[in-house]
Amino acid sequence: MSNLSSTLKISQLTLDGEGAWPDLQVDRISPQLNVFYGPARSGKSSVAQLIGHLMYGRSESDWRRQFGQTVSRAEGTVQLDGPQGDFVLR
Repeated sequence: MSNLSSTLKISQLTLDGEGAWPDLQVDRISPQLNVFYGPARSGKSSVAQLIGHLMYGRSESDWRRQFGQTVSRAEGTVQLDGPQGDFVLR
C-alpha cells in the first residue's frame, strides 16, 4: 500500500458531531497546502485528529500523549482520490 498511499490525495473532509466545527464540510482541498487556523478551542486539533485517525490509525490516546491536550473525539469522513479510484474513510 505504500506506493498507492503516495499517490492518494485528500479531496474532501467532513467533520461530524460535537465540537467547535460541528458538521464542517470542506469540498475544496488543495493538493499543495491547506491551512486551518483560529483561536484556541476553535477545532483545529479536531480536524488534525480525524485525519490522523482515519489515515494512520492514530488513536485519541496517542494524540493526547503527543500533545498533552484534551481534545474531543472527532468523527467524520475523509475522501481520497487516486489513480486506482476514490476511497472514503470513516
